Amino acid sequence: MLFFFRFGGLSFAPDSSDPTKMKSTVWFNNKGRHAMPSFYNALSNTLLRATLSEGGVTDPESYGM
Repeated sequence: MLFFFRFGGLSFAPDSSDPTKMKSTVWFNNKGRHAMPSFYNALSNTLLRATLSEGGVTDPESYGM
């Protein structure tokens, strides 16, 4: 029998104190020991890609992604 589990995810919401900023949250399930570092890495890569594209970098592979 095959079971599917969701070990985590990411969520983004506008910051209530400053509407130009976003709050990001990493959700993870402690039962999957790999969940926290995996989803934190996914958030870090997402933020880095967004920052690079704003800066005009067109090749994210030069940053190891």
